[in-house]
Amino acid sequence: MLPYFSILSFSALTAFLIYDSKYRKYDEVFIFLLFILVSLFLGFRSIEIGPDWFSYKELFQNQINFPFIHSITIGDPAYFGLTWIVRRFTDDILYVNIPMAFITMYFYYMFCKFQKYSAFSFFIGLPFLILFIINFPRQAAAMTIIAYSMKYILVGSKKEYLLFILLATLFHKTAIVFLVLLVDDLEKFKLRNILLLSIVIISFFLLFVSKYLSGYVLNFSTYMQSSAAHLKGMIYLLPAATYLIFYKQIKYEMSLEETFIIKRLAMIIIFSYFLIFLHPFLYNAMDRLFIYFLPIEVLIFGNYLIRAIKGNQILMYISMIIVYKFVLFFVWLFLGNKSTFFLPFKFYTLP
Repeated sequence: MLPYFSILSFSALTAFLIYDSKYRKYDEVFIFLLFILVSLFLGFRSIEIGPDWFSYKELFQNQINFPFIHSITIGDPAYFGLTWIVRRFTDDILYVNIPMAFITMYFYYMFCKFQKYSAFSFFIGLPFLILFIINFPRQAAAMTIIAYSMKYILVGSKKEYLLFILLATLFHKTAIVFLVLLVDDLEKFKLRNILLLSIVIISFFLLFVSKYLSGYVLNFSTYMQSSAAHLKGMIYLLPAATYLIFYKQIKYEMSLEETFIIKRLAMIIIFSYFLIFLHPFLYNAMDRLFIYFLPIEVLIFGNYLIRAIKGNQILMYISMIIVYKFVLFFVWLFLGNKSTFFLPFKFYTLP
């Protein structure tokens, strides 16, 4: 448990320090140092860490049997392309975990840099980001790329946003759902945009999803059973509901584009939460998709809600969020039904 809380404590400390104007000039230094430390921490995790470790190890070992083109078509092209290249040189999956950790953390680091309190924002997502990278490396990479793309959609740069969403889908197909943010509201409705978006979605579906669709339905209906989707959903339901409750106080601190996007994201979280109670397939599928809501939590708690807080109340707010995150991480890690896969944490020993 100590390695986890050492990383989280250092991140929390930087959040407190950056609040003080004397240390504000070190903001970029602190957050870059966190990026390097967390990347090394996750990249060099030992073979005992992560419930899906052996599944990924088997996928990695099998890459030696396939040509490159076949390899990138059997799964997510970016991840399987990387594993194929690494597998040519070694049979040790460590050399996949290291670049994946750095790629994932780099986009998270760049995402947090454009928040008002970047060190605080970095801490907000870090507890669950650690668990996601260990357990779902492909989805975690796709999620942080989506997080980085938010800087473009929030200022209306849709072309750049689209490019990064497509990059995210190369790490995990499910990232395609964030194309929904490209659809204009009714006041800005343009048939051309809807047609272009439809072409992209249909093309992606035919190339990467259609032949696996029956497998997805079978897995999420039968094999990939979850018992905690409603709890994961509540974690992201909290910032969404809080934002909507205090919307009138916050909206004056936001641009029209930010207001439209954040309100839509909050409504998507709320709508998604109620979906899980409709059918077991949706319950298990949403359990995997909730990972993509982490950047929204960071945006709402670390950027927009804090704008409506003044003076010394900001320090109290930061303290409350930090305590909440520590408690949540502790409960999830010790009382979760898969906590034994994450403890004890051990670092990989290189020969």
